[in-house]
Amino acid sequence: MKSGLPINESWKPVVGQYASVLNHANELTLMLREKAFPGRELQLVLRAYNDGVAFRYIIPESFRNFGPTIPLVEEITNFTFTADHAAWAANYLDPIPPIRSRNSIKSH
Repeated sequence: MKSGLPINESWKPVVGQYASVLNHANELTLMLREKAFPGRELQLVLRAYNDGVAFRYIIPESFRNFGPTIPLVEEITNFTFTADHAAWAANYLDPIPPIRSRNSIKSH
């Protein structure tokens, strides 16, 4: 199952140089189901912007059988790019609030 919709909203960041951030994208949500037993489901939410993409997983309450947390054994997401494009990323290792900065993909 899939569903799609345009996103047209603004939000107020806690830190940063802007008082309000515009969020314009097209969003597609895919429902994924495990082929083998027990056939668990999760949602993959994809967003396409003029200058980038984003994705996230939504894990339903049915996964909560493991308790209040879900152990993540392995995460192997990777990307292949055609060149050394620019990437905007926050440094979450720095103790001060993260500031997004422009970096080379090769530097990450």
